[in-house]
Amino acid sequence: DDMPANFFAVRATPEGGAKQEFVLATPQSYSSANAALPEEREAHVSGHAIQRLQELPGIKGLTVTGTYPIATMSYDIPGFPVIVSLEASSPLIPHDPKNSALPCAIFNFAIHNPGTAAVTVDLLESQMNFVGWDGQTDCTSATTFPFWGGNVNTPFQTAALSGIEFSNGKVATDAEAFGTLAVAAINQPGVKVSVIASAASEQAIWDAFTASAATPFPTPPCPASPTGSSSAGAVQQSVTVPAGGSATVSFLLAWHFPNRGRNSSVGGNYDQILPARLGNMYNNWFEDATQVTAYVAANMQNLMGLTRSYTATVFGSSIPPELLDTAAGRLATMRSATMFWTEAGLVLGTEGNGCCPLNCSHVYGYTTLLERLYPELAKDMRVSDFVRNFDPSTGVSMRFGTGGWAIDGALASVIKTYLVVRQSDPEASWLPTVWANLKVQMEIIATKFDDGTGVIRVAQQNTYDTSMQGANTFIGSYYVTALRATAAMATLMQEPALAAQYTARAQESISNYERICWNQGYGYYTADVTIKDCQNSYGPGCFVDQLCGIGLSSACGLGHVFDPAHEASARHAIAANNMVTCPPFHDLQKHFFDGDSGITVCTYPNGKLGKGMMYDTLVSSGFTSPVMAGCVLDRNMTDASTIATALRRRHDGRNRSPWNEPECGLLYSRAMAHWNIFDQCCGHVYDSHAGSLSFDPRTSPTDFSCFVSLNGGWGQYIQKGNAGLTAGTLTISCTFGSLQLNSLTAVSTATSATATLDGKVVPSTFSKGTVHFSATVAMAAGSTLTVTLSSPDSAMIDFSDNPETASCCAKNTSCCGSTVRQRVSSPKTAEVEVVVTERAPPAEVPRPSWGVLLVLLCLVFVLGARFGSTVEDMLWLDIVG
Repeated sequence: DDMPANFFAVRATPEGGAKQEFVLATPQSYSSANAALPEEREAHVSGHAIQRLQELPGIKGLTVTGTYPIATMSYDIPGFPVIVSLEASSPLIPHDPKNSALPCAIFNFAIHNPGTAAVTVDLLESQMNFVGWDGQTDCTSATTFPFWGGNVNTPFQTAALSGIEFSNGKVATDAEAFGTLAVAAINQPGVKVSVIASAASEQAIWDAFTASAATPFPTPPCPASPTGSSSAGAVQQSVTVPAGGSATVSFLLAWHFPNRGRNSSVGGNYDQILPARLGNMYNNWFEDATQVTAYVAANMQNLMGLTRSYTATVFGSSIPPELLDTAAGRLATMRSATMFWTEAGLVLGTEGNGCCPLNCSHVYGYTTLLERLYPELAKDMRVSDFVRNFDPSTGVSMRFGTGGWAIDGALASVIKTYLVVRQSDPEASWLPTVWANLKVQMEIIATKFDDGTGVIRVAQQNTYDTSMQGANTFIGSYYVTALRATAAMATLMQEPALAAQYTARAQESISNYERICWNQGYGYYTADVTIKDCQNSYGPGCFVDQLCGIGLSSACGLGHVFDPAHEASARHAIAANNMVTCPPFHDLQKHFFDGDSGITVCTYPNGKLGKGMMYDTLVSSGFTSPVMAGCVLDRNMTDASTIATALRRRHDGRNRSPWNEPECGLLYSRAMAHWNIFDQCCGHVYDSHAGSLSFDPRTSPTDFSCFVSLNGGWGQYIQKGNAGLTAGTLTISCTFGSLQLNSLTAVSTATSATATLDGKVVPSTFSKGTVHFSATVAMAAGSTLTVTLSSPDSAMIDFSDNPETASCCAKNTSCCGSTVRQRVSSPKTAEVEVVVTERAPPAEVPRPSWGVLLVLLCLVFVLGARFGSTVEDMLWLDIVG
């Protein structure tokens, strides 16, 4: 909105009819009320966006369907002879950091002609050459700016692409504003591509489009722009769509700005820690924006195929939609300006977009998304914690080596190390990189903060920008989880004495925190403070983070931290007491619009000590992540869904993007904790070292599917069967990379199981819902592992004296003189095996009496009950005639 001339336009000309032309924007998207909002508000739009639609013809409306990273737009253009839709995306492939960090956007337009005459359709992408821009100035506010001049638009054409590269020859090559842009069409038969190489304004682009003034390739570069000005350019594609036919055209937008600077990215406090030029990781892959477009065009099928497979799999998961979207949409934060990957490979992030650098331990400490989907990037963040910036006297730096220490952040860094080890360190070969200093950190906390009984009472600096006093389960839940995680890592590192020490301390800590902090009368955990030391504490209040550690504990497969019944009660109390609505409630950071609801940090249903918490009226979606994930762990789907529904209503597109959840900045990093909600909905527990994977779906267990991410790749898990899974199938298909498993567990009462990999039998054993493979199962992309569950599957019924035997033999000549096993399957049951033993028939075969028939009919009902079938299924066996 701060840059003119960036838009799409469409023209349709029916055979023998008049043309219609529109900018693909709608007044529904903008209003004067939005323009009047301060720029920091999520719903703010530039006044230029409104002015554009006062000067250029827009469309009536549009509908956006978002399955991040894909947004599909359906355009409402009454009377238009074709139906136009847009798929906008940027490649996103879990476990493939390079192809998820490409500096490009892909726009695929689909056109359908429902009419009886052919229609020629022209689609245009216009782009301002903003190379040299300072990244801050509103370039719609004037016509000349000091950072422009020397801007050049260069049309280019290759076998695959036709487009424009935008550059600025007057910008120094080492300047942060130096770089290139490119807009390109992917060439295809039957589609004509032309170019508007240069236009002085948005109106000039539109005038050239409506006058059909675009020129064919090749077209020479435009002259450099005068000092203080730049120009726009546009690529146009033209295709004739026959009656009843369809067509697709694709545009690429790419950028390459190699000189990311330290001060503009993280401020001036890191001059002794980071170089002045950070650069971008993509500098290692591409020299300019045209190289980006060439790479994307050459790999389009793979990039978009996998991106679509990911979105189809994750958004097709059998999870309540409000919880699913809350979890899966947070990859947008990872790929926003909140996080960046430097040329040297450092993974860095601010708390929010443009606020509070850098790699803040107590904010990123909530998150699990990187560990699950991009574990190699998560490992780099742990190396920053325990190697690059580790202080032997205090431990993990709160903000990437600039000083400060927070106990919640330090403990979270320990736990998140265990999480990434479980996800992606099967040989425990990476863990030694950080192990020595991780032990130092735990020793510091155990000796300087722990009072000797597993309880921390001294000042505890934390994410609420205060030092809480007294025993509290906010820090206590982190401490218990860190003790358990360190014990597990000590076992991997073959240090049994340390493992035993921390295991024992964790148990002592649990017992004492329960005794001190659980309040049976309130139904939640309180902080053990008095009026003398309550100024930074929640005291008797109902605090959203009273069980914060459950987010990481459950993600690590460690389950509940304290008493499960107490935890469930506490989370229900948070949902009941802390849900607020504006008005009358007004949140601290002024993110709420009228009608918004959400969970506030702290309420005081049983009174407060002193003034209560400093941030008690703050509403942050990230703080609710452990609550929602914990509710799902408790099987309390009602409260989890209620909290998520309020969050999704706040982000339904009216006032905010569904992918931009703010706190003290936009696209706030704490919200990446939401991924664990997905894991808990699936009942997903994974350990790469053991090669073990288990699922316990919280919804639709008899017909369930979900995205699954393991070490080395990802795919889909499908679980189908009857109630209790006495019979059914478990299927894992590998879509990307490779997967390895030693065991697979489901909540099943089946008594036997068989496994196949791509149709070939996999030797295995089965016990209590777990299939143990005799050797590691290795799955490549495209492979499918299937486990078939069953229960006692045979009823040995001898019907040899029954006249029906003779009937059977008459139909099956192979049965004479032998035993025939007829295996009869029902779609609702395990298989039933009927064994018919043929004997020499008696001289005279009496008809069975009604009594015999009654006995046999009763047997049918017994078998039906035994195998969980219906009467109709069993009668289908036709054994009583």
